[in-house]
Amino acid sequence: MAAKMFLRGETVSPIIIALVSVLAVLAVLFLIWPVWRAALPLEILRSEGFNAYHADTALSAPARLYPPPDGLIANNYPPLYDFLIGGLAELFGDALYVGRAISLLATLGLGVAAALVVRQFGGGRTAAILAAAWFVATMARYFDDYVGANDPQLIAHTIMAAGLVWFISRYRADRSVEPAVLVMVIAGFFKHNVAAIPVAALVWLALDDWHKALRAALFGALAAAAGLATCAWLWNPYFIGDMLLPRTYHIDRALSFIRATNLWLHALVLWALWAWLDRQSKAARFTLLHVGVSFVLFLLQRSAQGVGSNGQFDLVFAVAIGLGPVFLGRDPWSALHQVDRLGETSRTR
Repeated sequence: MAAKMFLRGETVSPIIIALVSVLAVLAVLFLIWPVWRAALPLEILRSEGFNAYHADTALSAPARLYPPPDGLIANNYPPLYDFLIGGLAELFGDALYVGRAISLLATLGLGVAAALVVRQFGGGRTAAILAAAWFVATMARYFDDYVGANDPQLIAHTIMAAGLVWFISRYRADRSVEPAVLVMVIAGFFKHNVAAIPVAALVWLALDDWHKALRAALFGALAAAAGLATCAWLWNPYFIGDMLLPRTYHIDRALSFIRATNLWLHALVLWALWAWLDRQSKAARFTLLHVGVSFVLFLLQRSAQGVGSNGQFDLVFAVAIGLGPVFLGRDPWSALHQVDRLGETSRTR
């Protein structure tokens, strides 16, 4: 009875309730530090001043947003974050603290997006809350250098995740997914290394209807090309050169990924067991694609010089979505040997 009251009628094992409750408490506790730190005049990321400067430049002197190659600074970020933070700073004050507030909200927004994706595939409230709590707790604990920092990474991921939620919703309603793809393209103009979601979504759609997937991919490519052409025209002749600043890549950096896996390997293993056992469901196939693409892009980004922990965010978000359906049995271990409601629901749609 207590379990049913806790989740408004959803029958859930007390073990699962305890697990979700612990994760939710940890998410709140781990968020205390980034929230408190955000108000302090201390540097969190080395790029915070860089981002605040360009946010101010976007409104005061937009023509100088992308400087010449012989300038004292460079800018290899897309422009939309600068205009967003610059505009909000006009209303609320210092661009640095506005960017930090946006980052905190984006972290919570990504947790909500993970929960919504789980729900769209038929998962119950328990699965959704678990996915959201695990994501927020993991980000606030292990990636606090970005949570609450003035940086476009998390807001770009949030916009991309919103596009994914809309993509799945329109797919389930048998409507065109192009509007959702446009949202994903816009997210790329906040930060251009957030690619796992659109790739996984389009491949997943192609497995069901390759005509729709091809049309959506062509639409997205044309929208991205139009956006890049507009930027190249507005900031001619330096935009393309600045965006293509060279990096060195080395296989040794990619192969050292094992040092990062201790942050999410346990969750990855639990997800992989469920995904293999229920691999025929649409939910499992999507998470297989999402996690797989995220892992490949994580290795690619990790091999590049100067890429920080933000190269893992796609993978953390993908694992959070995959964790949702794992704990739906009477206990975490029996759940791995059942066809859960998430997979059962998704196969009937």
